[in-house]
Amino acid sequence: MSTFKVQVDVRDVEGLADDLAKLSGEEINRVTAQAINKTAEWADEETHRRALGINLEPAYLKAFRSIEPANSNKLKATVTTEANATGLGRYKPQVKTTAAKSPRRRLKGNTALGIAVGDKPMAVTVEVTRGARKEVQNKNIFVNPGLRDSSGNPLVMERLPGKTRSGKDVLARRLGPAPYQLFKHQLNDEQFIEQAQDYLERELTEMVGEAIARAIS
Repeated sequence: MSTFKVQVDVRDVEGLADDLAKLSGEEINRVTAQAINKTAEWADEETHRRALGINLEPAYLKAFRSIEPANSNKLKATVTTEANATGLGRYKPQVKTTAAKSPRRRLKGNTALGIAVGDKPMAVTVEVTRGARKEVQNKNIFVNPGLRDSSGNPLVMERLPGKTRSGKDVLARRLGPAPYQLFKHQLNDEQFIEQAQDYLERELTEMVGEAIARAIS
């Protein structure tokens, strides 16, 4: 799991330090927690928006994200994306084929894999980023339509060296990038961090102003 930190020095925000001095310690903690939580919600929604180019179902991505909110006693919110394993079969695998040498009539094809009669599989391609299909650089990788995950996606398997005791191939399920890996690059995006900091400053300034107005009225 990767993390980033967004914080505000109230001395750097015009008028904010003076406004905070007009509030009680309890009220400062309350409005600060609210501003932090609003910023955490923004960060979660922004990463979700940026993830639209990733070739995974939005509901699948959202299922592994969570927010631990701040409160008056803990002025920190945490947005987490779990480091779960994601099968390569979720990235829309396709079998790249080539015409077999004569006699082609011996090859019956495989409709489940999109292999025409007389063709043979050459490679597996996947689409991690929408519109950017790439070939898996491993000749031991294949798609097994007879095995599927809980969402109905075919499993992408790899033949490993050696044989089982019964003389069969040793197989392993091939995994692709996990959701947290796909979001990780955003943590190093300076623009994203600056936007989050600006959002926190605006929310804190606005909520402090509202708290002062309530105290006066």
